Amino acid sequence: MKNRGTTKSEKMISSVLVDKIMSTEKSSVHQIFETKGKVYTYLNPVSYLTALDNKELFGKMDGIFADGGLLVKAIKLVYGKLVTRRSFDMTSMAPELFSYAEEHGKTIYIVASKQEQVEKAVEIFRERYPKVKFAGYRNGYFASEQEMDEEAKHIVKQNSDFLIVGMGALMQEKFLLKVKDAGYQGVGFTCGGFIHQTSKNEIDYYPAWVDKTNLRFVYRMLKQQKIFFDFLRFCIGSVKEIPDSLKEADWMELYCIAQKQALLGVLFHGIRRLPKELAPEQKLLMQWMAMAEKIRKQNIQLFLDSAKVCKKFKDVGFRNCILKGQGNALLYPDPYMRTSGDIDIYLNGGRKRVMQYINKVCPNQVMRYHHVDFPVMKTAIEVHFTPSYMFFPTHNRRMQKWFKEVMDLQCSNVVTLPDGYGEITMPTTSFNVIYILSHLYRHVFTEGIGLRQLIDYYFVLRKIECNIANKAVLQRELKHLGLWKFAQAVMYVLYETLGLPEEKMIAPIDEYEGRFLLAEIMQGGNFGQYDTRLGVKENEGKLHRYLRMSLRNLRFVKHYPTEALSESLFRTWFALWKKIHGIR
Repeated sequence: MKNRGTTKSEKMISSVLVDKIMSTEKSSVHQIFETKGKVYTYLNPVSYLTALDNKELFGKMDGIFADGGLLVKAIKLVYGKLVTRRSFDMTSMAPELFSYAEEHGKTIYIVASKQEQVEKAVEIFRERYPKVKFAGYRNGYFASEQEMDEEAKHIVKQNSDFLIVGMGALMQEKFLLKVKDAGYQGVGFTCGGFIHQTSKNEIDYYPAWVDKTNLRFVYRMLKQQKIFFDFLRFCIGSVKEIPDSLKEADWMELYCIAQKQALLGVLFHGIRRLPKELAPEQKLLMQWMAMAEKIRKQNIQLFLDSAKVCKKFKDVGFRNCILKGQGNALLYPDPYMRTSGDIDIYLNGGRKRVMQYINKVCPNQVMRYHHVDFPVMKTAIEVHFTPSYMFFPTHNRRMQKWFKEVMDLQCSNVVTLPDGYGEITMPTTSFNVIYILSHLYRHVFTEGIGLRQLIDYYFVLRKIECNIANKAVLQRELKHLGLWKFAQAVMYVLYETLGLPEEKMIAPIDEYEGRFLLAEIMQGGNFGQYDTRLGVKENEGKLHRYLRMSLRNLRFVKHYPTEALSESLFRTWFALWKKIHGIR
């Protein structure tokens, strides 16, 4: 989800949404059923954030119910007010409405889901509530605004007592308000995915233990996460068949996960191959398409800039190669689907010679251990004098020695970019197997890693020749460099989420470490941008950052003790080394 300037609690306190939830709480269910000309919706913790960006729309609803134990608890924490959790399903208001309609001879009209699904759901409702009268029902897909207007007028003419609408957040609220504005005198409710769930004979959708423990939101989230992984494997080509679970996809939730993991372009690559009935609704689809096009254009610019930078440094006497970035993009089924970042380029020549040139062209740049910024174009450029590093001294010495032995070869591997965008030099696959793994390992302790970085590595491993002899040599190298345990965790993540074949695995799976790593990835998102466990990073001083990073890495001590304990010592040593040598 997009970054917001204020905290969620601050927005909640000032929101009309909570006021509306608490005013709705004052009416009993029967009072709501009997008060005509009103429309109601439901908010869970996810849709609440959507509603915050659409306050005017949701403010027009006559009532809002708190759908989810977490939202109920948040309101209790912030306001000290207790509200009732209500949702439109068989654990809450749905059986109350159907029973009321059956007892009082009321009619119901349904607009939701696909046509075959709404027909199946009505069939199931008639079996359970044989006396309920249905004024009509249809799918929730409209070809145009005009068709939607016509349906609203039709519903008004039918004069049903109750209207149930399930079209996804925003669309269902807009349609309910459209029907009300057309003159509807009944009582309308949104229902989310209730009709879809019912059509699959899942009318009692949530297991009893989920309802008992108020974990419905968590249950939904985990279910959508599984669907996300199923679809992700299809998008990257790990599986060929469209997953059956996609029929239960909450596309807004999948969009949010993809955005958090910088995978909107990857998932859109899969969406383009879906039949229309499985694709997201039109508005979200257009939004997704716009983001995918933006990612495509960014890749084009990065291809052009990477070729330009490679040639520039070659012309001034530096053999070089592009690290990660557009080199990794070339491994994808579509080189334009990967979310791009900056340009990381290695220059052969050593730190001293590289820094002399950088200071000549762009003076006063802050030097890091392995790179320095080179702000000569709009695209950010990091110039590396070594590809990566480790925090534990012994492993770092071994890694720097290994880099010196192999980097010359990496600067000779010239590849042609797609669509005539030029040439770049990029590392060999055998180099990337170790280098990218070490890069991921370092980022675990400094920022965090996301699924985008893991997908990069997935495509690297798909290219390797993994026979017994090659694997034995590689595994000795991983152990020698201190990457063995982390490699085992990564293999678990790649196997579980992306479907990496066993024959491509460079180490045996460690499920315990893998689960821990996957939890970090899903919580932190791309480069840990969504990890707020130890506070915000904006405008923090050097001391605060030092302490924050040190505390953050304590949770890794149990898993990777040498690196976790060495990270703060490494930062201290390097700061002192720079000060002694007068380096900025």
